[in-house]
Amino acid sequence: MMEAHARGEIWATAIRPDVIYGRRDRQFVPRMAKLFTTLHAFPLPGGGRNTLAIINAASVADAAYRAATTEAAGGRAYNVANEGDTTLAEFVRLAARGLNTRVFAVPVPLGILSALLAALKKFVSVVPVPGASVIQHATLGFVARDNPFSSERAERELGWKPVVAPTEAIPEAFRWWARERR
Repeated sequence: MMEAHARGEIWATAIRPDVIYGRRDRQFVPRMAKLFTTLHAFPLPGGGRNTLAIINAASVADAAYRAATTEAAGGRAYNVANEGDTTLAEFVRLAARGLNTRVFAVPVPLGILSALLAALKKFVSVVPVPGASVIQHATLGFVARDNPFSSERAERELGWKPVVAPTEAIPEAFRWWARERR
């Protein structure tokens, strides 16, 4: 697409969001909500101080609109990856608030969690466990490392900023799931 833009065949720009969440989410929020409401506990590698690579769908839509209506955005790609420094611990707390439940955040050293996850993956490959599809090493990387992406270009060139604060958006996404699940 960007090559076609460079050749003058089309006008194109790109938005690169990280993990998108929000109302009507059919992937991330339902999976996390099921874990939180079933286990009522969640491990916090390194104490949960790492920032998550998440973004609310409304903020992604706003960035897409801005990019599509900004001539200078042609041929450019924009990360839409930060809505503040939401830590894993804060995310768990806000999700629990939206679910109107208690989720015990359990600090666990990363090495121990990695070994437990590897053992659990082997176990669920032999014994089917409902909801085990979310147990992956990629999941560990997501919850254990800081968000590596920056939205600085979108902020600077498009005037973009998140349209809703995570302190509002995260609980609302989980409230929606709790109301709408069947």
